[in-house]
Formats: sequence, C-alpha cells, structure tokens
Amino acid sequence: MLPICFRFRPKEEIESYLGTYEYYSVIEMAKLSNLPVRAWKDLRLAVNAEDIEAYTQCNEYKNAIIENVENGKGLFISGGVGSGKTVWTYKIARHYIESTASTWDEKTIPVYFANVPRLLDDFRAAFQDNAKMASLDHVLTTAKLVIFDDLGAENATEWAKDKLYQYIDYRYANCLASVFTSNKDIDYLDSRIADRIRGTCHQVEFKMSSKRQITAQGETK
Repeated sequence: MLPICFRFRPKEEIESYLGTYEYYSVIEMAKLSNLPVRAWKDLRLAVNAEDIEAYTQCNEYKNAIIENVENGKGLFISGGVGSGKTVWTYKIARHYIESTASTWDEKTIPVYFANVPRLLDDFRAAFQDNAKMASLDHVLTTAKLVIFDDLGAENATEWAKDKLYQYIDYRYANCLASVFTSNKDIDYLDSRIADRIRGTCHQVEFKMSSKRQITAQGETK
C-alpha cells in the first residue's frame, strides 16, 4: 500500500516520483510533519468573490514559501468556520515539503502541524513526562516552519497558555517562520501572542464561510 502522502495522487504523478530521492524525502518529511490524512487529499476550494484577495495573498505566500521560511516571515489567516483557513495551511505545508524534497537534510524537521487545542492537551499530558516534553520542545523550537492551527479556540490553564506563548515568542525571537489560523480577529487573542504575530506575519482575512465543498475551481496543491 502506498504511503498516505502519495495514496490520493494521480497515477502519473506517483510514477514520476517512484525510485527518486524526492519520493523517499516526501515520505519521511510527511512522517515528521504531523499533518493529518486530510492534508494529503484533494485540496481544491471554491473561491468566493469576497475572498479573491485573501485567496491570492495565501497563494502568493505559498508560492514564495522557501523565501518566506528563510526570512522568518509568517502568515496569520483569520475567518469563520469552514472558510478554508486550515486547508490553506495544508497547501502551504505540502508545497514546502515538495519544494525542498530534493535538498532535504535528514536531520531537519521542515514543517510541523500543531492543532492548538490538542497541543495544549499535549502540554498538560507532558507536565510530568520529561521525554514527551522534550520531544515537543524539539519540534516547536527547531522545525523550519510551524503551523499553529485554530489559535484562540483553546480552553487551557494559565500554565499551558504561558507555554504556548513561550514557544511562539521563541520562534519570533529566532526568526523562525510560523503560520497561524484563527476564528478570531487578532485583537481578541492573548495580547502577548497578538504582538508577536503582528511583528512577523502578514495578516489575511477570509470573509465567507462554507468553502469545504470541493469544486473544479482553485488549485490542487
């Protein structure tokens, strides 16, 4: 059976990868990424007229992802439920993985996807588990790109919120790129985190919801 990261691709595309270093690299980088299965499926989205500008800005960030990561430039995507925010992070992560596959250093974590509510649960679970906390610390401080999905939806203790801020602040201070999604406007987030986002991220807002239906419009990767 094909690995998840290739299972949903056209046969011709799979055959172009087979036997290459890029094939091996994409598989291994996908394992490190923590991306869910859905991230490797067809990611086409409907494009509403109200969101053409936001769509274009996300696409431009994706297409320049290597330069953006090298410069520590991030992205903050806000919008309602179903507006396509998380799908855009999948597009960005996949494009970065596939664009760097030929030159990947096996010691490097290229991208790590973190759903924030689950990440804070992981912090709590690792409170007395040094090995688990060390693993989280490693990926959040060394990955070239970290995606913090669903920021602001968390219901956490002050300790967990402080831990989240510490990692976001670390990445800010060390010019490591981060991408954020949130259902909330940036002004309604923790003020410390909002300050770091404003300092490193381009802000994009989707105004319409219910884009989860797949259509023939938009791009596939």
